[in-house]
Amino acid sequence: REREKGQGAERRRGASGAAEQSASQPASMADTVSAGNHRHSSADIIAGAQELRQRTQARIDSNANLNAGNDPKSKPKRGWFGKKKKQGKTEEEQNELKAEMKMDEHRIPKDELISRFSTDEERGLTTEVFKKRLADEGENRLTPPAQTPEWVKLLQTQTGFFSLLLWAGAILCFVGFALKNDQENLILGIVLACVVVMTGLFSYYQERNASDLMNSFKEMMAEETVVVRDGNSTRVDARQLVRGDIVHLKGGDKVPADVRILSCSDDTKVDNASLTGESEAIKREPKCTHQNPLETRNLAFFGTYIPSGSAVCCVVNTGDNTVMGRIASLTLQTENVETPIAKEIEHFVRIVSGFAIV
Repeated sequence: REREKGQGAERRRGASGAAEQSASQPASMADTVSAGNHRHSSADIIAGAQELRQRTQARIDSNANLNAGNDPKSKPKRGWFGKKKKQGKTEEEQNELKAEMKMDEHRIPKDELISRFSTDEERGLTTEVFKKRLADEGENRLTPPAQTPEWVKLLQTQTGFFSLLLWAGAILCFVGFALKNDQENLILGIVLACVVVMTGLFSYYQERNASDLMNSFKEMMAEETVVVRDGNSTRVDARQLVRGDIVHLKGGDKVPADVRILSCSDDTKVDNASLTGESEAIKREPKCTHQNPLETRNLAFFGTYIPSGSAVCCVVNTGDNTVMGRIASLTLQTENVETPIAKEIEHFVRIVSGFAIV
């Protein structure tokens, strides 16, 4: 009986413990859910995602920096006699040119802009400030790329791998004609020489047309513009503009540099066809309408055209620092990349040349 009483007491204690555990379980589950909701709020999720993205990008950048020194493409290419071949801009410089423009001249108040460039809307720059800034920043023009002499370009078209092979064949034909007086060797040598010369001249003509791209950028440059200095309005060469100059533009003028519009008439419009390809002129106003400098209406860019209206503007960028200058630098100074069709042609020429030599 005592044993049965002890077993009954144990059963009653076990039942009461199970009841207490089942009663406390919903509360603990609710606490867990509420705590989970608190830990995984939308703000916490966004912050965690941004931190994860930053860590991933940092890891990628560090791996890229470590592999840069071992990458054969990153090493300078060498030509004959160990001389370094001329290359275009580095990848970092190209990325800077491709990146979106970073400027705030269109967002800041007009008074702050005037103070930043040490100018005056009515009197313009002083002669002393203009001369100092011109000496420091240079003329308002696009820097032309290094030019190769025309005779060197023509010689390069005649000294390719396949061209040298044909020249060798022509010389052997002439030697055979001199030794055996065979007319067939003479004719074959003349034909090979004519083929090499004609092919080289055609390549030279094509490359010369491509090199004329810089002249198209020069045609966008305004020749003269009206500028205010020391309180006097004068017409000067557009290459003599510097940042902070106050220029007066009217219908029919070309914009001589990247400018911030300080005041303008209601019918002022700018034709950006040379820059963006837009067919219709866009209205301009002194107020900032967009954070992106390419979209706001209080900026006008080098090389664009003003079909109507008049405006008083402050020069904010000149020369290679303009939007058009960045495009010209990216177009003219990037490294030439061999196209897939050019690689296939070179591969085919090497195979044919190997069979011909054998």
